Amino acid sequence: MRGPAKVRVVVVDDSPIARGLLKSLLEADGDIEVVAQAVDGDAALLRIADLRPAIATIDLDMPGVGGLELIERIMATTPIPLIVVTGKELGSELVGQAVRRGALGVAKKPAPGKGKELRDEVRRLARVPVVRHVGPRARARAPSPDAPSRPKTPVTPAAPTPARTLARDAGSRPKTPVTPRPVPVPIVGIAASAGGPTAVASVLRALPPDLPACVAVVQHLPRGYTPHFARYLAQNTRLRVVIGKGRIGPEPGLVVVAPDDAHLVASFGGWLSDSSEAPVAGHRPSATVFFRSLARWLAHSAVGVVLSGIGSDGAEGLADLRAAGAVTIAQDQATAAVYGMPKAARDAGAAMHVTPLPEIPGLIERSLR
Repeated sequence: MRGPAKVRVVVVDDSPIARGLLKSLLEADGDIEVVAQAVDGDAALLRIADLRPAIATIDLDMPGVGGLELIERIMATTPIPLIVVTGKELGSELVGQAVRRGALGVAKKPAPGKGKELRDEVRRLARVPVVRHVGPRARARAPSPDAPSRPKTPVTPAAPTPARTLARDAGSRPKTPVTPRPVPVPIVGIAASAGGPTAVASVLRALPPDLPACVAVVQHLPRGYTPHFARYLAQNTRLRVVIGKGRIGPEPGLVVVAPDDAHLVASFGGWLSDSSEAPVAGHRPSATVFFRSLARWLAHSAVGVVLSGIGSDGAEGLADLRAAGAVTIAQDQATAAVYGMPKAARDAGAAMHVTPLPEIPGLIERSLR
């Protein structure tokens, strides 16, 4: 009797030493098979189209068709899960671009005998269904270098709220009590994971600069990538983008991005802050933690949105938010690069609306009115 089918992998790297090491590390447990190796992007495209592996590992620095272009072309023509295996820092801008273009995961090139984490990640991501996405469509939406530029506010750390200013200047002047807003600014919470960066940018790009709400984004990212992600969003929206460190007073037209390795939570009075509480279902930041905080403190003054992503993070929190009277939205299957998180929200009955990505910004605006 045959055993379980092996996970079929194509390894793409211009270094024969790196390819040989990856092959030996990946095949160490016997349940993963490297079915082909490619030295550059052109060869990789042919191997993947011909063999249809479950997953491919991609190096970023290659001659000819480089790693970034290769990721984009695979996802636009023969979409399969991709994991970047690189010697670069995982928080680098280049790695961040790979995630935005469709890579589902990133990993450091392992040392000999140290491949368990990589094997576990390959097994996990190989089971993730992906759809055709990214490619020229994303670039066509981005402004060209010659296009008239629109005013943008650079990404900055959030300005100190009165409470933080008082803490910094304690003892130098009389303390003034800080009171919460009597009517909290509405908050649009957006959650996403794999395939999410471009989806989040698409939604923010379509929202008007006079949006009468604050937008809070919980995006699963490789550690160290949040600043790059925030800058990417700032380049794709007329709203102001900050990273949610400390205590932030939500403002209309402000986008708050969950910080690295911390939850983003709402609290009494509508304030937003970071939290170092333990990960939930392996996630920090967790979309469920954030949506539950919105349900508790803002209820119907919030809108919850779940976009492309692996797994089910956010589904339970979105259900609480809907039960509290908020409008809740999940991206539909046809437009989601990875239909994990939106499907979980839909199946749990947490999403009031299951909507194509291009229609979500308009639905957000109508919900706020």
